[in-house]
Amino acid sequence: MKEIMPPSEFHRPRSVWTYLPRDGWRLLAVSMLCAALLATVGIARAYYNMSKEHPAAATVRSYLTALQEKNLSEIDEYIGHTAGKMRFLNADAANTDFSIHEIALIDTGGMLELTAEVAVTIGAADGQKSTGVFRVEKDPDTSKWVITDPYTKITFGDTGVGRIAVNDHVFAPPDSVARGGTFALYPGVQRFHDIESPWMTRHVEPMLTLNENILLDGDGTEGRFLLNEAGDAELQGLVDEYIDACVEKSESDLLPRRCPFGLDVDMHRYYRDFKSPTWSVVDYPVVTGVDSGGYFRVQNRKAGTIELSGTAVESDGSEKAVTLTCPIHADLMAFDVDADDVMEILPDEMLSVPGTC
Repeated sequence: MKEIMPPSEFHRPRSVWTYLPRDGWRLLAVSMLCAALLATVGIARAYYNMSKEHPAAATVRSYLTALQEKNLSEIDEYIGHTAGKMRFLNADAANTDFSIHEIALIDTGGMLELTAEVAVTIGAADGQKSTGVFRVEKDPDTSKWVITDPYTKITFGDTGVGRIAVNDHVFAPPDSVARGGTFALYPGVQRFHDIESPWMTRHVEPMLTLNENILLDGDGTEGRFLLNEAGDAELQGLVDEYIDACVEKSESDLLPRRCPFGLDVDMHRYYRDFKSPTWSVVDYPVVTGVDSGGYFRVQNRKAGTIELSGTAVESDGSEKAVTLTCPIHADLMAFDVDADDVMEILPDEMLSVPGTC
């Protein structure tokens, strides 16, 4: 019969360390230490890659920082080919007093990562914020990232003052070049059409821009030019002279061309003809000017009147001497101011006179 040993005498298995030779457990310890070290390095590398800014976003940051520091000579390093007139890409037109609030990579254009989109928010001292998205491309040969849409694009309509302006840069286009057109601007705080003139004032609200497209077409009332006291006086003199010139040239003319008064005898209720007409001003209109975008319209503060004297032919053919009082339609006249601050009436922009008295 097999003898059963008591539990206290069971053979206890020895630890794995017991079976390893001394060099073996040292090797195992070194291997475990290396594994722990590699794991630590991997975690550190992953954290570094997560915290490191993508080169496309870094390019946008460098571009905006160069603008903030007014290092305009460095900017070409960060931008690719762009379209638009470059006249306002200079220190006088640049007002880059903005702060960078956020720069974030939002798209890398697929596995090849040859394009990227970077969202940006900047702010101005007055509390304005502007948010936009820059498109950045990677040159496959040089691996350099460049911004393809770095500028604000501004399209000007005709201003009626013979020039356009961004911040401290004023440009007077030649007559052969339309005042409209799209121009490139550096992102920043913009003052559009802040133009000094002896005849007018203009309230200009600064606008913070990034890389958006802006159209100034002159249709809105905000920011229009307003004649000052000297401008009203200058315009008043021009309107009076223009009316006098119309009176002088309108002998025997009931409806003088390009003049703010007249009689269309076909519209008169009592007379079918009018012989030997003579015009004479009774009261000149009191006027000011209104910016209508592209040029100015004359506006009556007080209407003027003019008299028409002559021989009227009535519907039955009889004739009699009459004097009619007619309105002066100064509010149908237009004018502009050229780049040298010369104010001028625009006869070609005269609206049609009703021709009633």
